[in-house]
Amino acid sequence: MPSKSTKPDIVFIVLDTHRADRMSCYGYPRQTTPNIDKFAESATLFERAIVPAQWTIPSHASLFTGEYPTTHLTTQITDRLSEDYATLAELLKRNGYATVGFCNNPLLGVVENDLDRGFEEFYNYGGAVPNPPDISKSRPKLLGRLLESYVRVMRRVTTPIQNQFAHNNFLLRIALHPSIAAIWQRRGNFKGNTVRSLRDVMGYMRIARNAEPRRPLFTFINMMETHLPYWPPQRFVRKFAPYFQHDREARDFMRFYNLQHYAWMVPLTEPLSEVADRTLNDFYDAEVAYLDHLLGRLLNFLNDPEVRENTMVIITSDHGEGMNNHDFVGHSLVAYDDLLRVPLIVRYPRLYPARVRVSTPISTRRLFHSVLEAAAISPNGNGGNGRGLQGPDDSLHLVY
Repeated sequence: MPSKSTKPDIVFIVLDTHRADRMSCYGYPRQTTPNIDKFAESATLFERAIVPAQWTIPSHASLFTGEYPTTHLTTQITDRLSEDYATLAELLKRNGYATVGFCNNPLLGVVENDLDRGFEEFYNYGGAVPNPPDISKSRPKLLGRLLESYVRVMRRVTTPIQNQFAHNNFLLRIALHPSIAAIWQRRGNFKGNTVRSLRDVMGYMRIARNAEPRRPLFTFINMMETHLPYWPPQRFVRKFAPYFQHDREARDFMRFYNLQHYAWMVPLTEPLSEVADRTLNDFYDAEVAYLDHLLGRLLNFLNDPEVRENTMVIITSDHGEGMNNHDFVGHSLVAYDDLLRVPLIVRYPRLYPARVRVSTPISTRRLFHSVLEAAAISPNGNGGNGRGLQGPDDSLHLVY
């Protein structure tokens, strides 16, 4: 067996658009997250984790720099993270870590904003041309090289086009039209491929564990299952919305709503009907439960004693979702608790004891410092005093 690293492996899991209050380990009466609940029993759970922004780009920029959006200024889809701020991946890489990302959100790694800076490998499952790794290495070498070349060429063609839609309001409005959205939701891998990305994560980790020389590994994972549009598998629909199959109003609403991308970003012009409200919330719960189901295998893998002993695992979110509360749906424009309170569960026995719940409000931007603290790395000026999250041990400190 390869010798153990003196620095921990780090697995940083972001459940995109995931509310804390829809998880059973956070007190939700529905059993939506049995796998995460079980994981939380061996970890420290933060009850009042608050994100510094209510949507993907600024929130991830804060996770990766330890700074508030008012400092890093990466707040819009057209912004690029300044090189003045070393990213978490950059700092880890400089200190001997292998750095890899598995991302299902095209706003990271497809849109050119430098949020993937510092990753030696960054695999995108969203966008027009995904680039997953060939973990199995089962293809003939020539075929593998041809496929890799094809993906590189196609991404060079499609990435500038995708960025034009991101940076041009007129093109963006065209893309948001329901008739166009129906096409790119399916063809454009809008929510990526959670099943394949998690399978690839485990395959990659197995290879990395047996690599010589053994380098500590930083793995970032972003999953989009709880982001609109909502089409969870039927068995989860039957469990959380059993009326759906026989309720035409509910079916018509979800079919319509899933294509209204612009409506996800602005106040409702009129309240949702009782049926629409119930359907929307039940489908969200079904997506939460489906994602938990998919995470089950990865969490079991991370529970292997040889992995668990020297691995820091973080489960959090970049923001929540407005589920018809305060006359808002989606995640934009407002800063209610629905969008800002997220799950945060950290397992690393050396610093974060099992079966502990922390009620003090903390900012998720402090995860930047917590990771560096676990890896014994100085933040080199990023993000204030460079101390991590508050916990029950005196070595853990909170600076909101």
